[in-house]
Amino acid sequence: MAGGRRCGARRGRRRRCTRDGHRSQPERDALAGRTAGRHWCRSVVERVLLVAPPSPGFLRDNSEVAAFAELPVSRPAAETRIVASDADPCCPEGAGAVFSGPLDIPMTTIPGGAHLTIPAGYGTWTSVFEWCLDPTATIVPR
Repeated sequence: MAGGRRCGARRGRRRRCTRDGHRSQPERDALAGRTAGRHWCRSVVERVLLVAPPSPGFLRDNSEVAAFAELPVSRPAAETRIVASDADPCCPEGAGAVFSGPLDIPMTTIPGGAHLTIPAGYGTWTSVFEWCLDPTATIVPR
């Protein structure tokens, strides 16, 4: 870790950030840069949780986010899981049909969860927090 700099990558936590050559290959892929005069870094992502992803059709129909509909739908390189409702107005085609099936991504379906927002009852979500710490944790409805 020689030559590393202290890093404010996470608020309230201090981590060591190093330059290429100081870590193993996966860690070398971490990105480092400057923002607002403060050093920051992003670690390699181990897994991704897509919560209530909106469909390209929904994106196209909403001018504020329409540009995102032109991006190709692709599987993240990291281990990925989808959590979505069977009644999401932002993905009326169903996340299983749009994302999970075509991209072969495992999915947890939340019955009647709408868009999994705070008004739908999804603010603090204990089982998602547990999944963040342990990918074998089961995500369940609130």
